[in-house]
Formats: sequence, C-alpha cells, structure tokens
Amino acid sequence: MNKILFGVSLVGLVFSFIFMVVSIWNNTDWMLLERGYYTFGIITVTIAVYLAIQLLVELNNLDILGKFNMVLSVAFAVISIIFMAISIRNTEWVLLEKGYYWMGLGFVTVTSAMVSATISSILRSNKE
Repeated sequence: MNKILFGVSLVGLVFSFIFMVVSIWNNTDWMLLERGYYTFGIITVTIAVYLAIQLLVELNNLDILGKFNMVLSVAFAVISIIFMAISIRNTEWVLLEKGYYWMGLGFVTVTSAMVSATISSILRSNKE
C-alpha cells in the first residue's frame, strides 16, 4: 500500500512541479529574470518542504544537531512558502492570475510533503 501511495504522490509532485515551471516559462509578459526568480522559488519550496517533513518524521531518532537541523528546515520551509506567497501577492496581475499561481504553489507544497512522508513510511516499513 505504501508503494502505491508513494507512486501516486510522486506522480502528483512531478506533474505539479512541471505545471508550475511550464506556466512560469510560458508567461511571455515576464522578463527572463522574473521567470528565473519564480522557478528558483518553486525549487526552493519543494526541497525545503521535503527536507522539513523528512526530519519531522524522524524527530524521535534525532540527536541535538538533528533537532537543530529540523528547526532550521521547518523555518526555511515556512519562510520560503511565505516569501513566494507574498511575491505572488505583490505582482500587478489580476486576481485570477494570482489565484492560479497560489494554487500551483499550494499544489507543489502539498505534493512535496506527501512524497516525503511516504518515503519515510516506506523506509520505516522496510526496516521492520
């Protein structure tokens, strides 16, 4: 069951990530710098959420340095999500476009967390 959930969440992450990157790079109104900024932001959110969930799942097995890393990764994940949401809000787009990119940001965040949690679950069940 875990492997099926992993497959579904991984497909969701790949599609949501591709959805965001394609929508960013198809927006011809943006300069190259803006496209790179939002692409880097989505990559940062994906990696930060993944690492934060990995460390949160293993919270009981972490030493003091691991707990420090966990606090940093959770803080970085929250800050990167807020930073991207504020960046999207401060644009001059119509509300529909802002909602479209907020939805994409939320989709990438949730699927990244799902993949991370299912990987931890699979690794834990394989140890047993």
